[in-house]
Amino acid sequence: SVEVEGKGESQVVRVVTNLGDEIAIGPDHPLEMRESPVAGAGMKLAYVTVRGGLEARVGRAAFHDLAAAGCTMMHDGESWFGVWSSGRFWPMLATQEAGL
Repeated sequence: SVEVEGKGESQVVRVVTNLGDEIAIGPDHPLEMRESPVAGAGMKLAYVTVRGGLEARVGRAAFHDLAAAGCTMMHDGESWFGVWSSGRFWPMLATQEAGL
């Protein structure tokens, strides 16, 4: 599941795994988007590093909550949709790709 505290740049997004690990997305637990090896081109999945190199994939229902906490902003010279967590913007999808 995904829990969100605060708003904007002060927002903290916490992910709770199915094993009960509670992780705040941040430098020690980064959010990364990767192309799905099964769904094909264009379909991206979200992953969060949990501990010791172990990564958890954000499930579909939790991803909707993650996306609801997102916003668009300029990042590295491009417009991106992503989320703020732990004082950093975590880009998820270029707005051009998303048609935003």
